[in-house]
Amino acid sequence: MSLSDLASIGSLIGSIAVLISLIYLALQVRQAERNQQAAIRQGRATRVVDIILAAGEPSCAEAMPKGTIGAADITPAEFGQFTAIYGAFLASAEDTFL
Repeated sequence: MSLSDLASIGSLIGSIAVLISLIYLALQVRQAERNQQAAIRQGRATRVVDIILAAGEPSCAEAMPKGTIGAADITPAEFGQFTAIYGAFLASAEDTFL
């Protein structure tokens, strides 16, 4: 076997190693994207649950229906609670949409 034959074999082995590295990199990028999407979904679900729990608090229990129907006897504190909860809901919905 001549020196040029050994160089060709070395080049072939190097090319195969680069191909294997690229395949491995593609798999790693794909897995990282899946993990990122799962973290985003989990954060979104946590945020929505927090909003639902805040809306169910006893202090907000009267503010939510009064604000939803536009009751005239809503107090400034209840109106603040209502706008804060719905503001959080709308920000969450916008983030989910985007």
